[in-house]
Amino acid sequence: MLKRYVWSVLLMLLCTLSVFARKDNGKIYGYWINEKRDLVIFVYEDEEHVFHGKIVWMADSLDEYGTLRRDVMNNDARLRSRKLMGMNVLSGYRYDRDDNEWDGGRIYNFENGNTYRGRMWINKEGELRVRGHWWILWFLSRTKTWTRAIPPDLMDAIARKNKG
Repeated sequence: MLKRYVWSVLLMLLCTLSVFARKDNGKIYGYWINEKRDLVIFVYEDEEHVFHGKIVWMADSLDEYGTLRRDVMNNDARLRSRKLMGMNVLSGYRYDRDDNEWDGGRIYNFENGNTYRGRMWINKEGELRVRGHWWILWFLSRTKTWTRAIPPDLMDAIARKNKG
């Protein structure tokens, strides 16, 4: 009983310390619900400190045959058979401390098969703003607002468990 309590306290302490150690770039970790509330994206950091996001839940994850939906709209015919569940839709984002945002990444829209350049930031309300645009046509951008699916205090422990 005492061992379990000690381990619980240590885990909470480590989670708290890791959140503070990451400074601002740690704010993006975790589970985010899109505007339509039909997707949950898990945002994580790889070993090279690059951020990605993969689909971990879909409201409509099955196709008309009862199997997991596939990436049928992909421009690359070789990728059309991959499952949407678990697929990265955000890739290559790096944290920019000066602008307090994540940029240089790509956003993949599986509904039309297009990939967009993008940037992300967290607004004052704690929402993740995701902006995508085609090539250099920044004036044709579209911004979406995602909300946290899990409270920040639980987010770090879950993210670490999923990474490892």
